Amino acid sequence: VVTVLGLWPTSDLSIRAEIEAIFASGVNYVVIDADVTKRRILSEVDRLKPAILHVGAHANAESVMLDDGKAMVGWWKNLAQLYPFRLVVLNACSSLDIVDAMQDAGVVSVVGMRDEIDDNAAVLFASAFYGRLMRGRTVNEAVALAKMALNHTDAELIGVRDPSEWKIEKG
Repeated sequence: VVTVLGLWPTSDLSIRAEIEAIFASGVNYVVIDADVTKRRILSEVDRLKPAILHVGAHANAESVMLDDGKAMVGWWKNLAQLYPFRLVVLNACSSLDIVDAMQDAGVVSVVGMRDEIDDNAAVLFASAFYGRLMRGRTVNEAVALAKMALNHTDAELIGVRDPSEWKIEKG
């Protein structure tokens, strides 16, 4: 069973719709939406050993805002070196540099945003992406199909790096 760990630090983002959309896709989804600190993330990742890490938060090219402050790109890279995620999705503004660093550290597949993305577009993307992923599409295919649900401007903000053509195998 593929487990997705969803991290949702306190923010002004409309997170409920995105969380519900991911749940609806049928993945084994564990949500952490309170006390999202570096320490708690390490504890939950160590306990769950998720294949997929999904983060919905405010971010920029250097950091992601958590409940205990900024988690810099180096912290995320170190996390990726310690835990063998198959996929990291940072559904957060300007997060592509962070997921690229995580891929350099060993994550096989990464998805991130090139710039600021609208909340509604992020919800639509997550819903379409996980729905396709759970129906046997590769990460690249799921991203391409999810981008088709968005307007061109929003679709161009989403970047994917998946040289492995990984997909969830249902058994």
